[in-house]
Amino acid sequence: MFARFVIECDTSLLILPEPHEPLRSDRLWQTTCFELFIKCAGSERYFEYNFSPSSEWALYRFSDYRKGMAEEMISRPRITCDYSESHFALNAEFDLPISLHDGPLMLGISAVVEESDDRKSFWALTHPSGEPDFHHKDCFALQLDAPREA
Repeated sequence: MFARFVIECDTSLLILPEPHEPLRSDRLWQTTCFELFIKCAGSERYFEYNFSPSSEWALYRFSDYRKGMAEEMISRPRITCDYSESHFALNAEFDLPISLHDGPLMLGISAVVEESDDRKSFWALTHPSGEPDFHHKDCFALQLDAPREA
C-alpha cells in the first residue's frame, strides 16, 4: 500500500524530527507525525501506523477502541519525504497485516503538526468528540473498497 501525506504551509515554521535510521520507535506522535488507522469494515479490531519524517515508524494492533494494544510486526515501511518552501510531503510504502486483505477497509487519516511557535495541531478527517481522538470510531471516515476481479 502507498500513502502520501502533504502539508501546504510555510515549511520554515515546521518542527521536523532529525533524520534517523529507519527503525521501529514509540511515541512518534510527540512531534510532527503522520498516522493511518485502518480496519476491516464492520470490525472493532484496528491497526495504527505511525510514520515520522525522521524515517522512524510504528505499527500497533488494537482489539477494540484503545483496548488490547500490541505491537504488530510486518516488513519495515519505506518512508521518503520531499519539501519546498510551501509544502512538506511524506510518502510511505508499507504492507498490510494479512487480516486486512479481505476489504472493504475503513481508514482514518491523521497528522500531528508541530510548529516553531510551540504550537501543535491535530489533523483528521473528522474530530467527532470535539477533542482530537484519532482512535474514535467516527474517525474511520474513508472507505477503501477491495479491487474487483476482472
